[in-house]
Amino acid sequence: MALLTQTFVVDDSDSHLNYTGNSGWHPAASNPIPENFGLPYNGTLKATAQTGDSLSFSFQGTSVSAFGITGFRANNTTHNVSQYPQVFECSIDDTIIGPTPQYTDPQPNIPLCESDILSDGLHLFQINTINNANIGFALDYLTFTSSNDPSGYVVKIENDSPSILKYDPSWVRQKFGSVEVMVTNTLNSQVTIDFMGTKLSWLGVMILPTVGSYTVDGGPSTFFAGAGRRSLMQGPLYNQVFFTTSELSPGSHSIVVSNQGLNPLALQYLYITPSSTMQSTPSASSVPTATSSSVSLISDPSDAGAIAGGVIGGIVIILLTIVALLLLVRKRRRSLTVEPLKPDMANAPPSPPRISRPRKARHARIPIVPSSSQSHDKISNGPSDSSTHGAYGYNEATIEQTRALRKGQEAALEAKRVTSRHDSAPRSPDALPTYNNRA
Repeated sequence: MALLTQTFVVDDSDSHLNYTGNSGWHPAASNPIPENFGLPYNGTLKATAQTGDSLSFSFQGTSVSAFGITGFRANNTTHNVSQYPQVFECSIDDTIIGPTPQYTDPQPNIPLCESDILSDGLHLFQINTINNANIGFALDYLTFTSSNDPSGYVVKIENDSPSILKYDPSWVRQKFGSVEVMVTNTLNSQVTIDFMGTKLSWLGVMILPTVGSYTVDGGPSTFFAGAGRRSLMQGPLYNQVFFTTSELSPGSHSIVVSNQGLNPLALQYLYITPSSTMQSTPSASSVPTATSSSVSLISDPSDAGAIAGGVIGGIVIILLTIVALLLLVRKRRRSLTVEPLKPDMANAPPSPPRISRPRKARHARIPIVPSSSQSHDKISNGPSDSSTHGAYGYNEATIEQTRALRKGQEAALEAKRVTSRHDSAPRSPDALPTYNNRA
C-alpha cells in the first residue's frame, strides 16, 4: 500500500548526516530535559558549542525541518535561551532561512528551523554554529517530505492521513496550543491503522490518565496506560509515546486501537518502519518510565486474565488466613477462661463405705402347743429345747450370723483406716446392736 503522506525521519545518528568543523560535536545527555514536549527521538542528541561546526544533509523533496534543543553549554547543561544570542543558522541551497521561535526553557521536539516551500528536487540543508559563547545547541532529528519513496528512513504519518487511518465517528479534531490532534473520550471507540512495515509507534498528547489497547492483524489485545497529568490546570504533555509494537513480519498489517477509559485518548502522529528500513522506530528504552508522562504496556488479555486471577487468588488466600487466625485466637481465649473447680473423681481418695445399722431381726414367737397336761390358756414363749432356741424366742443361728457380719465390717473399717491418707483420725464404727444370748 503506497504511503500518500511521506514525511521521513532522519535521526541525529543517521549515516546520511555529515558532521564537520572543529570536532565539537558530541552526544548530549537528555536526562535533565523537561518532558513537557516529550523525550528526544530514540533517546539520543548530538550537540556542539564550537563556532565553525556544521552539519549537512542532501535530500530530494519539498520541505525540511530540523528539531533540537538550544541553550546547551559544553558541559551538557541547559540555560534560558532568551539570555543568549542566536548560536546557529540554517540554510537551504546556501540560502539562509530564519530560525523558528524558541521557548524560554529548552524543550525537545521543537523545530530549530524549517522550510516547506521548496520545489520538488534535490536540495542541500545545512546548520552552522556562529557565536562562540560556550552556548550551543543539540540536534535531535530532521524530517523531510518527498514524492519519492526513499529507503532507509522511518516514516512519520500525520493524524489526518485518510488512506492510513480510519476513525469511528466518536473521534474529533481538537487543538492544544499550536498542536492539532485527533481525540476521543468515548469508551471502546476505535481507529484502524492499515500500513506496510515492520513496526509502529503511537505518539500523542496526554491530558489525563489514559488507558487503551491495540490488536495486530486480529490477534490478542495489548493494553497500555499513561499516567498523564493530575489536573487539567497543568496543561497537556506532547509527543508522548503511548506504545510501540514488537517487530512484525514485512508486509501489510492492520492495527486496531481502542479507548478503554473515559478520559481522552489522543493521536498526534505515528512512526512506521518500512519493510526495507534498517533503522528502527523509537525503541522501548525511549519510552518514558516512572514519570508523570509514563506509559506502561500490559500483555494481552490472556496474560491480563492470568495476572488478575493470581491477584484475586492471593487476596482470597489472605482473607482465609485472616479468618483462620481470628478463629484460632477466639478458641484460645475461650480455653483460657477460668471455670469453677470441679473435684477430680478419678484421683480423689476413696471414701470409707457407709455402714448401715442392720435392723434388729424380729422373729415371730412360735406358740407351743400345750400338752394335755397343760392348760389351754397358757402360751409358751418358744420351744422348750434350749439347744434350738435361746431365751425370749431368739434363734441362736441368727445371732451367730449377725456377730460374724459385725466382725467382717469391723475388719473392713480397720483396713480402710490404714490405707486412707486423708483420714486424720480413726473413725469409730457405728454401734451395732447387742444381742443377749440368754440360755
